[in-house]
Amino acid sequence: MTDAERCTYRVQWSQEDEQFLGTVAEFPSLSWAADSSAEAFSGIRLIVADVLADMAGAGAGENSRLVGPEGG
Repeated sequence: MTDAERCTYRVQWSQEDEQFLGTVAEFPSLSWAADSSAEAFSGIRLIVADVLADMAGAGAGENSRLVGPEGG
């Protein structure tokens, strides 16, 4: 299981944007807007995977974990 799979995701309808918004608890500044809930979910997961890859490349995750072994 990857760190991106261990994150807590949420998809909800945005009246303001008139789209579904995918968000992730561990990165509150990230979101993904899409016309369907499935697209919002897959989009936010892709963004999180990219961010985690960037962090790993910069050495940010070498001695720390995003979430604990029990998932939170």
